[in-house]
Amino acid sequence: MAMLKKLFALVALLALASCGGGSSNPKAPDNGGGTGTASASDLVLSLSSATISNDGSGSVTAVATALDAKRNVVADVPVVIAVDQNATVQVTGAATADDGTVTGTVRIGSDTSNRVITVTAISGSITRTASLAVVDTPTTTTPKAADLNLVLSSSKLDNGGTNTITATVTAIDSRRNTVASVPVTFTVDGNAVITPAGTTTGTNGVLTATVGIGADRSSRAVTVTATSGTITKSASFSVSGAKLTASLSPLVDAGSTGNNIEYQLLDNAGAAMVGATITVTSTVLGTTTGTTNSQGKYVYTYQAPSSATTLVLVASAAGESITESITVQAAGSGSVPVATEVPTSASLTPTPSVVSVNSAGSTANQVELRALFLGASNQPVKNIRVRFDLADNANSSDGVTSWLGGNYAYSDSTGVARGTFTPGLRSSPTNGITVRACWDTTDFDTSTCPHSATSTLTVTSEALSVNIRTNELIQEGTAKLTYIKQFVVMVVDAAGQAKADVVITPSVDLPAYYKGFFAWDGSKWAQVMRLASTESYRYEYQSETNPNPDAWVNQGPTAQPSCPNEDVNRNGVREAAAYVSGGTAPALASRREDLNWNGELDPRKADVAIKMVGSSKTDSSGLAIVQIEYGKDLASWVDFVITVTASGISGTESRARYVGTFYGNGNLPYPASAVSNENTSPAFVVSPYGSGTVCTDGN
Repeated sequence: MAMLKKLFALVALLALASCGGGSSNPKAPDNGGGTGTASASDLVLSLSSATISNDGSGSVTAVATALDAKRNVVADVPVVIAVDQNATVQVTGAATADDGTVTGTVRIGSDTSNRVITVTAISGSITRTASLAVVDTPTTTTPKAADLNLVLSSSKLDNGGTNTITATVTAIDSRRNTVASVPVTFTVDGNAVITPAGTTTGTNGVLTATVGIGADRSSRAVTVTATSGTITKSASFSVSGAKLTASLSPLVDAGSTGNNIEYQLLDNAGAAMVGATITVTSTVLGTTTGTTNSQGKYVYTYQAPSSATTLVLVASAAGESITESITVQAAGSGSVPVATEVPTSASLTPTPSVVSVNSAGSTANQVELRALFLGASNQPVKNIRVRFDLADNANSSDGVTSWLGGNYAYSDSTGVARGTFTPGLRSSPTNGITVRACWDTTDFDTSTCPHSATSTLTVTSEALSVNIRTNELIQEGTAKLTYIKQFVVMVVDAAGQAKADVVITPSVDLPAYYKGFFAWDGSKWAQVMRLASTESYRYEYQSETNPNPDAWVNQGPTAQPSCPNEDVNRNGVREAAAYVSGGTAPALASRREDLNWNGELDPRKADVAIKMVGSSKTDSSGLAIVQIEYGKDLASWVDFVITVTASGISGTESRARYVGTFYGNGNLPYPASAVSNENTSPAFVVSPYGSGTVCTDGN
């Protein structure tokens, strides 16, 4: 009896299928099915979920897919989707769409009881079913922790701005077991920034957050706080790395005016800290407040006291301070003490070692010159006299060196004497400028250089070189009718540093094409090139040495046969005699820009399109992306050459080419998956230019 009921039910469902039904909602819209004239060898029925809530708020998607004998999807196949147990289903149509599917949206209906709904898909004699369980709506309670543990991955963070600290909080219960899904919030002070990995602890009871210093590079303490319910835990770390230095003359005359101290504020990475407030205080001169400039510098100008004394100045900025003592003497009555020992080590470091040229009238770009003098046991040597120059300036730089302190810069208590190199309008070769620190323990003739330490630096102007490269990937166009191949363009300066905001202009040329087809070789579709070895042509123009009219000339046998681009001058115009379909082709010498005499230019300029992806300018890494897109049936049959030009490059490397030829790096590429299925031939199985053996006809 049960068997008869199932048989009757099946007959009823088949009757529905023949009438185009199959939904418990008779008004279901037809959103993609066809007329239902095809048939399938198999059906696949899948559900988006195995369960559905009994509160009636949710739905489950049922997808029936029609397949042929080779497991390809089939469109226009009649399919019915039905449900039992008082459920409802709304389907997209009575037959499969182009992707071979019919979709139904299943709901529990007005029956909120827990039960198992059977979803059935029928097409012709094929029936497939799937089960959908109606279950209680899960009730949730928010887990709570009895305590929190908060740990920081480090107690210190430098102020360079790139490093971070990881804060890890662990939620535990009264037995010290970890607790999952506990809500935790993080806060941070001191102008720092925190990014939590989530809002609740994971299955291991742990939640992490990444802490950075934010835009504030000052030295300070930062507190991280984790809160869950009424529980709060805190941990702190310090931000360090701000460095405040001073360049000055250690001796000035009493009552003298226009005396300067140059303070510079740098972060841990040696980058200038711009716009920082700096305060200089002296019991004699009072307090002055200023702001660091684009080099992180602030020049403090003062008038010396009218009588001999020792002037003590304290400068503070970004949580750091420095104290300098200056001897104020009666006019011309003394000199800076000589150095107490001869250094055993003298070095010169330019920071940075690569700097851009300045525009006319500007000194915004500068290099700090740091001469370090160490004596016995690596102890710093104070009061070394230093003069900075360009060591005969072999590369004729228009940059200049300078320092504070009159005839000399003097090493301070750390053994450091500081100067500045300011580039001019001209760039230099890589490491093309030599800077020199001439020094001695006592005053020396300014036209001499008793001892020296040297280093090199580079002054860059505009971008120097451009290149183009690619990877192994091939994409499919949005409409699935084309292939896309992307290339990366890189632009650098003389020091090899990335150049941003350089405008890139791309172009593509199609120098040759090929004839042939692909055949299955037992493991893949393999290309068969059909051109004879005689197929090699050049175009000769009429000239004083060539009285013949412009014409193609066969160059004879070659190991690399190909058919040349017929648009010799690349102007997109077929410059040849009128073509008559079915007429006799003229002799080779008379064909001009229609070598195969088919009335068209082959290959067409529009066979391959090129464009920049995103911006036409290089990004901060000196990179830009260019792509070519072409119809799938052209893959492997056309050579291409990409040329990119970078604007503003001062060297000879302003253009770069990527040569994609059959006998070089490979012509228009295709994905390996396109030639791996014996039952699906590739779109480019036959060359669109023919499969003959010569270039002089269109076959």
